Amino acid sequence: MQWGARWDIGSPVDDPDLDTAIAVALAWQPRASRPALASLFELDRRLGDALARAKEPLLAQMRLAWWRDRLTDQGGSPTGEPLLRELADRWGERRAMLGALVDGWENLLGDAPLPASAIEAFAAGRGRALAAFAELAGDRAIAPSAEAAGRCWAFADLAWRSSDDRERELARSLGLAVHLPALRSRELRGVGVLGALAWRALVRNEPLMQGRGAALTAMRVGMLGR
Repeated sequence: MQWGARWDIGSPVDDPDLDTAIAVALAWQPRASRPALASLFELDRRLGDALARAKEPLLAQMRLAWWRDRLTDQGGSPTGEPLLRELADRWGERRAMLGALVDGWENLLGDAPLPASAIEAFAAGRGRALAAFAELAGDRAIAPSAEAAGRCWAFADLAWRSSDDRERELARSLGLAVHLPALRSRELRGVGVLGALAWRALVRNEPLMQGRGAALTAMRVGMLGR
């Protein structure tokens, strides 16, 4: 198949549904840690954009490798790329943990249909990134629940965005098998909202912010944590 033929998933850059879901999640995240979560989402967007816009896998791989190297480089203050400066300011040395996002996106470089192992690895990358955010926000005990929310987000994202029916069905099936505990921690309320929206999207087989029910779900989880 032609490279990029399935990239309806692209990145959140051109998708109002996912942009809205992330905006809602950020709105419910406590003010103190909101910038760090916002920079995580922006990094994820940039990585997806690198894949969506590359004309061949090698170019995408080179761009992902660039991000991986910059995230793990702890020497001095990052220059040239505003997002790297933001990550350094908001995440400090913990920004290296966001290399998991790079690893996850790299698994989507193959031809469609992707195997379950690649889709799982993509989801694991987002899961590890949100678990790292849980630790950064000061709630390490809830990190496994944040990881589950990140995996649901990834599966729901791919299940709706992929233009390959087999990938969509497989991603949804894998997502529905995730055990998603309620994230009752106020420090991770935004992550809990995103996880709940993703789970609802998987169950209903629709975008994250489809219909009035999505808004009601976000409000309920944002207020009550479940």
